[in-house]
Amino acid sequence: MEYIHQLAYIAMVLLIGTFASVIAYKFKTSDVFILLLTGMIFSNFGLLSFNKELVIIMSVLALIFIVFNSSFRFKLKELKKYFLTTLKLNVTYFALCATVLTVSVIYVFELDYSLHSVLIGLLFSVLAYGIDPSAMISSLKESKSKIIEIMEIESIITPVVGATFSILLLNSLGGHRFQITMQVGNTALSILQSIFIGIIFAIAIGLIVITILKNNYLGELTHLGVITSAIIVYVGSEYFGGNGVLSIVTFGLMFGNSHISHLIEIERFESIFTNSIKILTFMFLGTIIMIKQEYILNGTILFFIYLLIRFVSVMIVFVKEKIKMRQIVFISLNVPKGVEGVVILLLIITMYSDINNIDIVINPLMIMILYSIAISSVVTQFSSYFITNKKGKSNVKKI
Repeated sequence: MEYIHQLAYIAMVLLIGTFASVIAYKFKTSDVFILLLTGMIFSNFGLLSFNKELVIIMSVLALIFIVFNSSFRFKLKELKKYFLTTLKLNVTYFALCATVLTVSVIYVFELDYSLHSVLIGLLFSVLAYGIDPSAMISSLKESKSKIIEIMEIESIITPVVGATFSILLLNSLGGHRFQITMQVGNTALSILQSIFIGIIFAIAIGLIVITILKNNYLGELTHLGVITSAIIVYVGSEYFGGNGVLSIVTFGLMFGNSHISHLIEIERFESIFTNSIKILTFMFLGTIIMIKQEYILNGTILFFIYLLIRFVSVMIVFVKEKIKMRQIVFISLNVPKGVEGVVILLLIITMYSDINNIDIVINPLMIMILYSIAISSVVTQFSSYFITNKKGKSNVKKI
């Protein structure tokens, strides 16, 4: 009867999570923080608990659908206006995270500069890099300002980049899947091989699915076919030694930019399905959050270093733009961690917990998730001050 209990838990999580999301909507705040807090509260009362296998399966499914939904929404024709500016910001932001934040992790936790320690620091930096401000700024989309549109594009780019690189790093770090004691040359060759296989497999499946759907629309069965195809792309790529996340990215880009009839209906269905997955993943994380006290100070220090990196990145890119300091602060502080970061964290806890020094990633990242969502929620509440002038009219259109 164990499966009945697990099924009941899932139903309870979805029901509680839906109510929590409604409350967040009523108060015009992020549902992510409410979901985490709700999961933590119910877990402390012993009302929610899940076995490891269920969390792994749900985490992998969440990873598949979140990455697919992000890449699926990446419409190349619609991103021409601000894409180069956003790309410049994210390249700068990623580079500073990968260097400054990685060195900071090694210094704060007094690690050596061995390959393993550098990869641990880099894994934390890549996961910290990923943001998803779309949930926070959803109520501001009608303004159609440059700042909002740039942040919307960021919410598509960073989850894909963060998830792809973090999985590659996890496979290189070790655990039960891959050993860091292998020679660097073999490691690089394995990474390149996984990238190549992942892309080729996704293209092959994508061409077949797109060809079928262009000529046939089967109503709701089409939606089911897309979901099933996404799972097949991930599982098949992983089975043949490819990178499943990169396969999903490739498949999503192909599918989202193809000329398939009823694409809007399919996209709407994917968003509903992804929202259900989001509720489950954040509630799951809330039930297992156990931050060790010795990591709180170091995690807080790393978070402030991270905010400084974000601020410097924004300043570098917009230094020649006519943009007010409060608008720079708005972009710099609106950095909530997205679902893909939570999913990767769940996978680390359940599948990669045997990696040496992995606690250095898990505990500070939990702190960063909580801090980033909290501070983004506060900043968004005062968005009228940050992105409008005293007369209530938006200034950002004049940038």
